[in-house]
Amino acid sequence: MYYRDTIIEILNDLSDPGFQSRAFAGTDPEVVSSPNELICQLFDDFNFEGFVRDELQTNQVGNRIAKKLTRLVNRLPDDLETAIGPKGILENQQWREIMSTAAELVAVLKNERADT
Repeated sequence: MYYRDTIIEILNDLSDPGFQSRAFAGTDPEVVSSPNELICQLFDDFNFEGFVRDELQTNQVGNRIAKKLTRLVNRLPDDLETAIGPKGILENQQWREIMSTAAELVAVLKNERADT
């Protein structure tokens, strides 16, 4: 079983620069997060790759975008967050591509839900 709503929520956070700015800088006491935490939640805690394999196999567009997101995340240097800091990551081109790809996937998943 996959937690589709939770996966969409994490993808929303992964695509939202406002959320990330508050969460990564620690300026919002309600939200504490980091780039690594978002990625770990998505891929480890909620088995994103299994979700893609099992839930998006018939959705060609969603599957393609999800696999692109996985490739982009896998290409991130392990020390990116440490090397440039939480604010610098929002300006990093690799991270911005992850953000835009996550936003694309959210739109597809929400549209898919609306069609059912």
